[in-house]
Amino acid sequence: MARDEVALMQQVHDEHADVLWRFCLSLVGNDRAHAEDVTQEVFLEVWRKAARFDSALGKAKTWVMTIAHRRAVDAVRRNESQKRQDTKGAPDEVSHDEPADRVIAAEEHGAVRECMETLTDLQLESVRLAYF
Repeated sequence: MARDEVALMQQVHDEHADVLWRFCLSLVGNDRAHAEDVTQEVFLEVWRKAARFDSALGKAKTWVMTIAHRRAVDAVRRNESQKRQDTKGAPDEVSHDEPADRVIAAEEHGAVRECMETLTDLQLESVRLAYF
């Protein structure tokens, strides 16, 4: 990899590492080790796919956070799947899927926010009045 590319990756890391780690932490249920693993996976994927990034399609932060969201959701699903496998023999235990519920809620909130941004001022005011 050329020196410029390494410098660019260092810049991406420096600018987004803290926000990315906190985002991953919130998605994986405040498990610090799990969040660190997901964050590392994200930066590895960013490194591998850096040539595919097109700044004309969006900001680097958005691209990185999208990758992080996908990786965190995958990690939570893997973790939940493993938990279900571990408790298969114990039907009396109830499995609460809080981390997965948080991920789903975060996805839904993001989708609602995106939809709200497409509304006109009049439509937005109507939704606010009806909802609140």
